[in-house]
Amino acid sequence: MHLTIGNRVYYFIMFKNKENMNFRGGTISYSIRNNANATVVNAQTVAVLITQRHSWNRAVYSCSNTNPVSGDVIGENVLAAVVNAQNKLRAYPAIDARVRCTDYSAEFQYSTGESSITAVLPVNDKIEYIYTSCCWIPLLPPDSASTWSLRFLINTHKRSDGT
Repeated sequence: MHLTIGNRVYYFIMFKNKENMNFRGGTISYSIRNNANATVVNAQTVAVLITQRHSWNRAVYSCSNTNPVSGDVIGENVLAAVVNAQNKLRAYPAIDARVRCTDYSAEFQYSTGESSITAVLPVNDKIEYIYTSCCWIPLLPPDSASTWSLRFLINTHKRSDGT
């Protein structure tokens, strides 16, 4: 499911889980930078701000009262571009999926973090990224074993309203 507000697209994902129950869920959004100096790096590229927020099992990735101040990162892996017939000759940057710890709950056993990075991507393109691993929280019994993946699409085509 996704929601578009202005030039930002928000993806909301619910996940299943395995025995380790590491991943609790996450969101990824992006926006094309509209700063005149940052929008078009050259005629073929554009700056894209990618913001991630992910939650993890606190027993695996622990946040505490000192983590937000110290800037500790939690999580694992990267967001990788999906190669298909249309983009097979292009190289897209992998995006670090680790996030800076922002909050936690000892009662509900989760740690959450957020991070933002700017990626330089080709203009007039649609780039699909995937973030995948194992071990998300079970939703209902007998839910027990599978991997999870979060996919999102960055569209760098100019919109009909000119943005």
